[in-house]
Amino acid sequence: MNNTNKQEFPVEPATLDDVGDLQMLLAHAVPACAPETVWELPFQWKTFRVIRNDEGKVIAAGSIRDLEGERAEIRGLAVHPEFRGRGLADKVVERLLDESRARNRNMVCVTRKPSFFERFGFQKTFPTWLSRNRLPVRTKVDPDPRVFMVTCEPIPA
Repeated sequence: MNNTNKQEFPVEPATLDDVGDLQMLLAHAVPACAPETVWELPFQWKTFRVIRNDEGKVIAAGSIRDLEGERAEIRGLAVHPEFRGRGLADKVVERLLDESRARNRNMVCVTRKPSFFERFGFQKTFPTWLSRNRLPVRTKVDPDPRVFMVTCEPIPA
C-alpha cells in the first residue's frame, strides 16, 4: 500500500449524482452499516459527506442525522475496501464533528467499532437517545451487538 497523503482527498457534500456510488459503498458495509441507512439513502443523500477518488467515484462517506434536542447521529460511515487504512474515515468523522459543533450539536453513534470512535472523544453510553427501532438485535448473520456511544463535549450556552 502506498502512503497516501490525507490532504489528497477532500471531504465534500454529496450530490445527487453520488447516490449510486453511495448505495454500492453502503451495501458492502452492511451489517457494519445499518441497513436502514441504505434504504433511506434516496431521501437522505444530502446529509452525507463524501471523499471521491481521482475518477470521481465515492470511496468514503458518512452522514449526520438530526435527532431530538441538541443531538445528531453519525450514520453510514463507510470506506471502500481498496482505500482503507489511509485515514479517510478519520477525515469524514472530523468533518462531521466540525459541522455538528458549528450547529451546537452533540454527536452520538451506534457502532461495532467503539475503539475507532473513542479516538474522537466518544464514550459508551446507555441508548436513551434512540428510538426503539434503532435498538440492536443479535442475529445469526450479525451476532455482535452494536455499541452506543456519545461525545462528551459540552454544548455552548
